[in-house]
Amino acid sequence: MDYDLNVDERYKGNMTSPTVKDHELIPQLLGQTGVTIFHSYAGHGSYLDFIDLRFSHGVSMPPISMLGIVGAGFSSLDKRMIQDVKDYDRAMTYIDRNVEQVMRGVQSRSKPAVVLYFSDHGEAVFTRRGHDSSKYIDEMTTVPFMMFFNEAYRAKYPEVFARYQASAQIDDLKFLDQIVPTVMDVLRIKSKYPLSIPTMAQRRSHPHPVIMERETLQGPSSLDFRYDGAKGFSELKFAGGTPEPTLTWMINEKYKNERTICYHRANSYAKALRAASVAGCIEFDLVVEGDKLSIYHPPTSGTGFEVEHMFQIASHRKNKLWIDSKNLNEPAACQTLQKYLGKNRSRVGEIFVEFPAESVTRVNELRSCALGMREMGVRLSYYVPTHWLVPCAQDPIKNKAACTSLHSDLNTAMQSGMFSDLSFDFLGYSAMQKVEEAKKFSWNTWTVKPQDFHKFQRQDFRYIIMNTSTDPNTY
Repeated sequence: MDYDLNVDERYKGNMTSPTVKDHELIPQLLGQTGVTIFHSYAGHGSYLDFIDLRFSHGVSMPPISMLGIVGAGFSSLDKRMIQDVKDYDRAMTYIDRNVEQVMRGVQSRSKPAVVLYFSDHGEAVFTRRGHDSSKYIDEMTTVPFMMFFNEAYRAKYPEVFARYQASAQIDDLKFLDQIVPTVMDVLRIKSKYPLSIPTMAQRRSHPHPVIMERETLQGPSSLDFRYDGAKGFSELKFAGGTPEPTLTWMINEKYKNERTICYHRANSYAKALRAASVAGCIEFDLVVEGDKLSIYHPPTSGTGFEVEHMFQIASHRKNKLWIDSKNLNEPAACQTLQKYLGKNRSRVGEIFVEFPAESVTRVNELRSCALGMREMGVRLSYYVPTHWLVPCAQDPIKNKAACTSLHSDLNTAMQSGMFSDLSFDFLGYSAMQKVEEAKKFSWNTWTVKPQDFHKFQRQDFRYIIMNTSTDPNTY
C-alpha cells in the first residue's frame, strides 16, 4: 500500500484506484530477497480497471442466450452481467500471464526459492454477487492454491519438496489458515509452540474446519465442514446467502465412493459449471430437435445451450451425467442421441439416460436404439410416472385406479428389456417398495434437500438428485 497510494488513500482498501498495475510491480518483487507478500488487484471489479489490456486476451463465449448462460433469475436489465463475465475472463488471462512471469523469474534464481499462489476469496461472477460474503455462494470459497519450487530448492531440500508433491496427488479439503504453517515449513522455521493447524502437506485433520463464523441478528452463523451421517449438518444456522451448493459438496465428498450425488436441472451454463464443481453428477433436461440436442425444460424454450457444451464442462472432472430426456419416446430422437453418445461417450463419466414415462407405449420401436446405448455402457432408466406413483403411495385404497395404471406401466417397462434402472420421486418410495419385480432394477430418486440427507434411505438408491431450487442460475 505504501508503494503506490498517497496518504489520503492509504486506508481505503478496495475503494482505491492503484496507479501501478500488477505486472509493473513484479520486477521489483523478483528483485527482492526474503519473503515478499504480493496482493493482486487484478480480478477485482470493475475488472478491466485493474489490468493492462496489452497483457490479456479475450475468451470466446459460446453462442448461448443470456437465459442459457445465467438462468431465468436475472432480467434483461442485467445484461451487464455477461460483459462482467467476459471482463473477468480477460482479467484471469492477465493474472495467468503475471503468475507465469513470477515463476520464470523464480526458476532462474541460483538460490532456493518457492512461490505460493492462492486467492483470499473466489468470485461469483455468474450471480452478480462478486465476493459479497453476505450473499455467499460456493465459488466464493473455492480458490486455487499452487506451490512452485525452483530447481535450487528441490536440490537443497528434496524432502520438503517430496512432501508437498505427494500431498498434491491427494484430493482433500484444505483451508486458507493452513498457509501460515506451510510458509513456516517451506522456510524451515521451527516454532517453539506446537502448531494446531496442519501444513498443506500434513494428513492430520483440521481442528476447526469451520468458515464464515459470524454473530448475526439471528444468532451465531457459520459453515461447518464436519458432516455427520447420522445427525446431518451442524445445528448452527447459516445466515446470508446460498449455502446449499457447499452442503451438496460436503455430502458428495462423504458418499462419493458409495452413491452418486447429482445436481438438479443444470440447464444454464453457470449452473452446470457449479454442478460440476460440487457434485459427482450433473442432471439436466434434454429436448432433441432434429439433429440438435438442446438443454431446457419445456414449456421454456431453447437458449442455444446444448449437450456438446455440457460435455465440454463435464469432461474436465469426468462428471457423470444424468440426462432427463423429454422426448426420447420418439424413435428418431433416440437415434440422434445414440449417435452422439457413440462418438462422445468416453469424454465424461458414467452416463445415465432417463426415458420419459410415455416411452412404454413405443417399446417395440425404441428397443433397438435403447439396447445400442446399453452396449456402450450407458445406464437406461424408466421414469416412473409421478402422477400415478405419488397418489398410489399416499392412499392406495382411495387411489386404486392410479395404482393399477402404475403397475401396468411399470410391468411394460420392466419386461421390455430396455432398462437397467428405475427413477422416481421419493414421495412415491412406499409404493415402489410394494412392487417386487422392481427390486431387480437399480433405483434412483430426486430431489433431496441437503439438510434432510441424513434422514434419507440412501442405501436403496444408486443416483440421488439433490434439491437445487435455491440456485440463483436456475433455468
